[in-house]
Amino acid sequence: MAYWYTYAIPSWETELEEMELEMNEEYAEEELYDRELAKYEMWLFDQKMDLYEDFGACGGPFTKFDYQTPNPYTEDNWCTPSFRTADPMGLFYRYINQRTFDILMKDIFKMRTSHYRAWGTQSYSYDQLKTLILFAERWCHIHILYDDVDDYYNYKLTLWVASRIVLFLNR
Repeated sequence: MAYWYTYAIPSWETELEEMELEMNEEYAEEELYDRELAKYEMWLFDQKMDLYEDFGACGGPFTKFDYQTPNPYTEDNWCTPSFRTADPMGLFYRYINQRTFDILMKDIFKMRTSHYRAWGTQSYSYDQLKTLILFAERWCHIHILYDDVDDYYNYKLTLWVASRIVLFLNR
């Protein structure tokens, strides 16, 4: 005949089991975060490559995107605005010629005067400038840079990205 005995589980064993469960949950959370981050990075890369491909397909000065993409430092610069100007022409005057400067100032920004004068060499038509602005907006959407509340900040951010694209095309 067999006799069965039960003994109380020592408290250190239950504590050890709880710690092990906690560590497994933390590990699972970290793995999920890493997988989600990797998926986002792949999505972001695909979106940027599509943007560059579409930009290059526009032709003209944007053809540079067909054979050269911005390096990560340049892309980071596009995502971190660094300017203090009330006149948006201050972002462009060094890179564009007078004709493009006038189109940008009068037709795009609807400004009468500016404190800046063009002294760059790049030339863009009205349609190319509109395309540039649209691609700058697309860049901001892809990188989730826009503020939900401040439209003026979003406007300035779009102009920052557009000016950095012009700088990239100038090199």
